[in-house]
Amino acid sequence: MSLIKAVQKYLPNVFIAVVQSSSSWTIYSKIIKADTVKNKTVKSFDVVNSEEIPPKMKEYLENLQLEYNFSYIAIFLDSMGQGAIKGTRADDFNKNSVDIKSITHFSIENSWSVYASFIDINWVKKLFADIGLDFIYSPFIIQYALLKKQKTKQNKTKNKKQKPVKAPFFIIKPRPTALI
Repeated sequence: MSLIKAVQKYLPNVFIAVVQSSSSWTIYSKIIKADTVKNKTVKSFDVVNSEEIPPKMKEYLENLQLEYNFSYIAIFLDSMGQGAIKGTRADDFNKNSVDIKSITHFSIENSWSVYASFIDINWVKKLFADIGLDFIYSPFIIQYALLKKQKTKQNKTKNKKQKPVKAPFFIIKPRPTALI
């Protein structure tokens, strides 16, 4: 374990979730230090141009990143170029008219798949190029994780052991973090 990782849990970490709707961007942030939530905030910004991040939102995100040594930004992907299908093979994608060469996908429980188009992922990466982006979450994965978590809770009441939920996400190359 590196020294930075060992020290990181004792320093404040900010986890930022970005959600875009048709009329606004909503930023949810959570400050965690020593496994304790220290603060939660929600801030919204009006969408002026869907192809650009509003300047005040960009400034807000940059200030959060400057204030905390460890920051992680995730976005909730809200696009038409994603989905979920039954099956995990190329044939399954073809049957559902999904061009497997233009998407990235994950197999879930070896029975179904979630996918997103390269175009949508690259659009989000380009949109956040100046700010940085660590994770892209699909609504299908979040729904799956929530259902799995609920099932796990129900099974615990029946004294059955269940594996913890690990939801995949579309990961972006991690940004270098500085320890000041």
